[in-house]
Amino acid sequence: MAIYYYNPDASGANNGTSEADGWTAMSSVTGGVAAGDTVYFKNGASRDGSGADVTFATDASDTTQIRLKGYSSTIEDDGLFLTNDKFFFNGSNHRIENFDVNNALRPTVTTAGENNLFQNCKIVSTDTADNGRAIEIQMEASLIDCYIENTDSEPNVAKLGAVYVLAGDGVCMQGCVVRGHTGLAINNQWTSATIVTDCIFTDATNKAMNIGIETDVEYNSNGHTWIANNTFYGFTDSGIQVYQMSAHTDHKHFVVMNNVFWGDNSGSCIGIENEDTGQTSTVHFIKNAFGNVAAPYD
Repeated sequence: MAIYYYNPDASGANNGTSEADGWTAMSSVTGGVAAGDTVYFKNGASRDGSGADVTFATDASDTTQIRLKGYSSTIEDDGLFLTNDKFFFNGSNHRIENFDVNNALRPTVTTAGENNLFQNCKIVSTDTADNGRAIEIQMEASLIDCYIENTDSEPNVAKLGAVYVLAGDGVCMQGCVVRGHTGLAINNQWTSATIVTDCIFTDATNKAMNIGIETDVEYNSNGHTWIANNTFYGFTDSGIQVYQMSAHTDHKHFVVMNNVFWGDNSGSCIGIENEDTGQTSTVHFIKNAFGNVAAPYD
């Protein structure tokens, strides 16, 4: 369980053992890190990276996480490490903290390992083509106190957004700001959980928010969805749009509680919209507040 350093401006031994001797190439980090290790990433004089693919493939465990943490000038100062590279977290049990990843690639970050956690990260895609996404989640992951944005792209297919969760996998989001044409999109979730609390969903820099959360909820007995204490602000279509509802006999858990829905007052936006007209009785709506919408529910 070693501690290493990445410092793009270092001029020492380039062996990762100290800030002065820090690694200066991402390949040294991805090739040298092992389960239980911590790597501190010092922010450089300019944003690091050139849009290259950076892949962390090593698997860790719940008790021997790989910790990757940025800082500005002093270890644990909670400053951000700024980079333009495209990151793939294919290994499991990575904890990524204080990373500011910004590029015009799609997706900006991909997490394909189990139980990866992102905390106090800024993940922004400036891709202008259709179907961009800032983070693509291919296995269950957690996003805590993160800022996530698609600045310019919008999807031309359903269930694709700034946060894009693929079939069968879940996400836990707490205290995040999500900006994009579609905020969180969950495509055919079957067995995993969606937990979204204390987040803000709103317009992107150059795109109005159309839908805050767009999700399938027809899953088996292992899955559940909990959306609570969030703010959906300025959406033009729906705060939450639901597809593939579960049957009322399935005893699934889908709760939408204590959220604020404030539309764009266009006359057509709906707070919570059900696109599955065949099922209408499997969601628990509790103490939500609505304003600037044509109707709270549809």
